Amino acid sequence: MLVFTKADQDDIPVIYDLYRKKVLRYEDPTVADPQEASAALLDALNGRLSLIEKVTVDSCTAAYCSLKNEIDGTVLLCDLLVLPEYRKKGIGSEVLAYCMKKADGMVYRYVYTKDQTERSFYENRGFRIVRMASPTRCVLACTPSRKGRSR
Repeated sequence: MLVFTKADQDDIPVIYDLYRKKVLRYEDPTVADPQEASAALLDALNGRLSLIEKVTVDSCTAAYCSLKNEIDGTVLLCDLLVLPEYRKKGIGSEVLAYCMKKADGMVYRYVYTKDQTERSFYENRGFRIVRMASPTRCVLACTPSRKGRSR
């Protein structure tokens, strides 16, 4: 059973490390300097810490997630990160379902275009590419259904 609680300052290094690995793997250094992107990421994480939820399984941290309601009525899925040792166990799908049930409007997520694993994860759950955000990142979007499943 998944338990959702507020993340705290002690969780920032774990979240940062998961994102930093993505930046170093998928960001094009001719588009964005990886070091600058990593520094901006740390600032962003600290700025939205109050939104981030820690997901635990048997009292062990397994994932993180956060949603941000935007002014236009859409919902940004800021974070959905599953720790490596908990991947391929259905946790990401459960966390996404939890987030979709909480969302009041269209949910969107920025992903690296070259990250086929993450893109496939969202596309297999009803998300579609709606635009390119940069040369290296696209925006995927999905409207939650009233039953909590995406469509």
